[in-house]
Amino acid sequence: MLLKMKILLIDDVRSPSDIEDGDIVNGKTYAQNKHSIEIAKTAEAGTYALSHNVYDILLLDHDLGEGKNGSDVLDFIEQNPEKAPKTIRLVTANIVAGPLMLNRLNKLKNKNLIKECSWIRPFRGAL
Repeated sequence: MLLKMKILLIDDVRSPSDIEDGDIVNGKTYAQNKHSIEIAKTAEAGTYALSHNVYDILLLDHDLGEGKNGSDVLDFIEQNPEKAPKTIRLVTANIVAGPLMLNRLNKLKNKNLIKECSWIRPFRGAL
């Protein structure tokens, strides 16, 4: 039996149906009542959620619209390592920000603040 994981998606998605339709990393795999998904559409909402809940996985986009972005979320995690999920997946089509953010995640992994990290480039257009 698969354990139900608590997942935080920080992305300025249009609606929860974007996940079900597969626009975000074939999110349908996660969305079929197999796991608990919470969506934060801004960096501020994401850091608030991280500070008040424990998550197994963080799916993080770089571009979160106007204001703060995914790098600001990583700043929060670096400053509050006890709030870091064990697994962080970058979900961004941004070919400049992706490698830079992955480098930051690898540093967190090397400090044993997170267990796993990766960069997922979506195939269905930019997020």
